[in-house]
Amino acid sequence: MKISSRYLLLDLARGLAALEVCGNHLRRLLLLPYSELPHPTLFDTLLYGLTSLPHQAVVLFFVLSGFLVAGSVEQSFRQGTWSWTDYAARRLSRLWTVLLPCLLLTLFWDQCGIHLGGGHGYDGALKDVMMEGSNSNPPLTHSLSAFIGNALFLQTISVDTFGSNLALWSLANEFWYYVIFPLLFMVCVPGTKLLHRLIYLALALLILWWLPIEMVQGGLIWLMGYGAWKVLRSDSLSHILRHPLSAGAIAVGLLASLSALKRGGWLASDFTLGWLLSLFIPFLVAPRKPPAWLESFSLWLSNISYTLYLAHLPLLVFLLYGVLQKQRLAPGPSTYGLYAAFLLLTLLYTQGLWYLFERQSHKVLQGMRALIARCSKLCD
Repeated sequence: MKISSRYLLLDLARGLAALEVCGNHLRRLLLLPYSELPHPTLFDTLLYGLTSLPHQAVVLFFVLSGFLVAGSVEQSFRQGTWSWTDYAARRLSRLWTVLLPCLLLTLFWDQCGIHLGGGHGYDGALKDVMMEGSNSNPPLTHSLSAFIGNALFLQTISVDTFGSNLALWSLANEFWYYVIFPLLFMVCVPGTKLLHRLIYLALALLILWWLPIEMVQGGLIWLMGYGAWKVLRSDSLSHILRHPLSAGAIAVGLLASLSALKRGGWLASDFTLGWLLSLFIPFLVAPRKPPAWLESFSLWLSNISYTLYLAHLPLLVFLLYGVLQKQRLAPGPSTYGLYAAFLLLTLLYTQGLWYLFERQSHKVLQGMRALIARCSKLCD
């Protein structure tokens, strides 16, 4: 189904965020840290700078997710179509259709890389590289319990992220936000019985108590996206935020927040960035007709963004530690050529996986709905 042009800039933002995470991980694995470059060129500085915002890209994911998912929850309540089972089927079909194959592919690529490279990188060196300033990390885990835990979105809560796929940490955040938000929303829905309100509130508070504090804090950023959805329901507020002067001021604030990352402080915090991004959403979804090439590029990159995020790292780790088997390289024409080749290969690999799996998510949803209908008949 053709997506409305008013959401194309959101699609572009989501796709570029996934590309940012992939580009950062590839750069960290392939190139020397910027601090170790004796005489960085302008191009070096530009590339390192453009690929230095993976965490901020995840903040953008959270804000967009809160905008789209939480907004859809409220809309379904308003339309009288809310159903826990259908909501769960939608969310899980979306998540599992890509996650489960990617967990299996993580195991495959990691075992190939361990066999070819003798285990280097998979012994903890990968985490040392990805988490600069942290050394002597434990080996990557490929246990059955870690596999099942990641499939059930328990990574960083009860189990480690599975194998080399360190990017999976944020997926647990997303899942539990999907669970908590409807519980809290139903507490506030008019007409809900008092007993039901108490049950929903107790479940939400129990989950929040159980989750790590960092995950709960990330949930506040996710809620900022829902705030943007609420703003769009107010014509006056959305009109103000869509005005070029307001949008320009917010854009300046975003640039100031990103430029303050090295200095730290409140301006560089995730909360400030999330708040500014949520204020920028009304401008991004304002009706406009983009050029045909931008429409095509935005839709393509957005379509593969989820698969790209989940699939890229195990392949890159295999290529760097299993196939290339070199220490990180100094930047230069040949190294940048290798960087471009690996990035292109990753995008082609992602496109293939998207075609095989994520493209079929609607069929998975239909199957889950049919299974739920059969179970409901058996229970009647």
